[in-house]
Amino acid sequence: MTSNNTDKPRRSPSPSEFLLYSAFSHCMLKIFENPFERLRLLYQCQSELLKAGSLSTPYHSLFDCAKRIAKTEGLFSFWKGTLPSIIRFFPTQLVNVILNSSGLPQPWFMGTAQLVISYPLDYVKTRLLCDIISEKTGKRMFNGMIDCFSQTLRIAGLRGIFQGFLVSLIATYAYRFVFQFVWEKLAFLKQEGKTKKQSEMNNFLFAWFVTVSAITVTYPFDTIRRRLIMTAIEPTKYINTIDCTMQIIKNEGLTALWNGLSVHILKTGVLAGVGVLLDNYIRPY
Repeated sequence: MTSNNTDKPRRSPSPSEFLLYSAFSHCMLKIFENPFERLRLLYQCQSELLKAGSLSTPYHSLFDCAKRIAKTEGLFSFWKGTLPSIIRFFPTQLVNVILNSSGLPQPWFMGTAQLVISYPLDYVKTRLLCDIISEKTGKRMFNGMIDCFSQTLRIAGLRGIFQGFLVSLIATYAYRFVFQFVWEKLAFLKQEGKTKKQSEMNNFLFAWFVTVSAITVTYPFDTIRRRLIMTAIEPTKYINTIDCTMQIIKNEGLTALWNGLSVHILKTGVLAGVGVLLDNYIRPY
């Protein structure tokens, strides 16, 4: 199978072409991502589901988690909560356009602005992906994205919607720092291949290795913020980020901070492959 796009020089896209293809590729990637993400978040946050009574027995492994969800909710439930992930693209891109046209912001400012705009949708995504059919009541907590927003605002206000925001902000810049550090320190490992395709594959593998390294180092931040999000409207809450961290380590062990990491790493590889396929065979310019 060959691609016409790889046989001819790339042309510069028009603004509308670039926006439409970016939106399309984002939607496709989120559709591929969601089953991995739901499995990861359920395994990562299962302790909060056990406390709430939604889950009676813990998941013994990621496979056990996938099997039980498929059995109780069906295969299509792995795409539950996809909509907030897709919608996130549009306000984020709007922020990019506004800030880039102003000529004022530094990268750190743009990253912070993007997080502020997209965080409510990330909150809803987390809650919906972890919203299983309760083994105690036989019902879900939320009836969809709007219901999740309204319940959270009614019970906890905006503070509930932005639960875990600070640790998420720290995680964003910690990831960027680790990524840049590893990339620069291990750049000597990059090797040019004998052919263009070999060089592209070497670059792909090196970038994936650096990405996985940064994810692994900063993953505990993600676990902590997800756990904070899961207690936003629950009666029992963590006092703060430090309290959350200490309780996880005390009650579940240090390794619990990396629960779900393996499926997250697998997800990055799958999405990278899908991105390459879209770029080579679907991209119109």
